Amino acid sequence: MKRRLRRATTRTLAVALACLGFVGVAAAESPIGDATGATDRAQTTLELAADPLFVAAGGLLIGLGVGLVVASALTYWHKNRQIRRRLHD
Repeated sequence: MKRRLRRATTRTLAVALACLGFVGVAAAESPIGDATGATDRAQTTLELAADPLFVAAGGLLIGLGVGLVVASALTYWHKNRQIRRRLHD
């Protein structure tokens, strides 16, 4: 009985996801959606172009954050290897 319920639930979920996928594809192919998307991108580009210092500062902060994460990961990996070597010797 439980197995039938699981199968029915799985089939229902699969059909629902397939329907959502078809609706999403139909909406994505709409020329109106493409036009409004292009207009939104153009407006955002113009707004960001008006304030290059803000964009540069944001890029700098993102770069620093990524650099800190990478440096922390490499330091952890290196120290972990050192500790394992000391424990095995």
